[in-house]
Amino acid sequence: MTVRDHLFISYAWEDGALAEWLTLKLTAAGYRVWCDRFKMLGGERWPEDIDEAIKSQTFRMLHLLSKHSLHKENPSKERQLGLTLSKERKEDFLIPLNVDGTRPSDLPWQLSDINYIGFQNWGDGLRQLLKKLDSIDAPKPLAEEGRRIAAETFLPLGAVVERPDVLQSN
Repeated sequence: MTVRDHLFISYAWEDGALAEWLTLKLTAAGYRVWCDRFKMLGGERWPEDIDEAIKSQTFRMLHLLSKHSLHKENPSKERQLGLTLSKERKEDFLIPLNVDGTRPSDLPWQLSDINYIGFQNWGDGLRQLLKKLDSIDAPKPLAEEGRRIAAETFLPLGAVVERPDVLQSN
């Protein structure tokens, strides 16, 4: 049986910078995150892989709600699957993050009764999201190594070596 311990980030490609930033921040905080910018390497059957990741590996889906994601096919399909799983599992599976201040009146009716987390200010949004994840006891399988994993995204292994340096002066 597969463990549902991932946070899945659903987004439109125009919101990719936030998706990457959020993936690294959540990884550093100890969460296992599924974001296609990091998980898809090439050659995967992406609709099937994404469907499987959402249904069997995901603890919660974070949907970056924006004017872009509202009208794109793939984020809309992921959002709809998240809403369906919310009903089936009787839990707040889909957590919308309002990226660009989209007005409630512009949201699809399926989202009209779900509270979203404001993410116009990334730092404030992250703090509120972390409180939410803590309140629902989201698993942190990377608690011990999340910071290292996130840092290695920027630094290749072996880039920093602990050894004495010779200091020369005149």
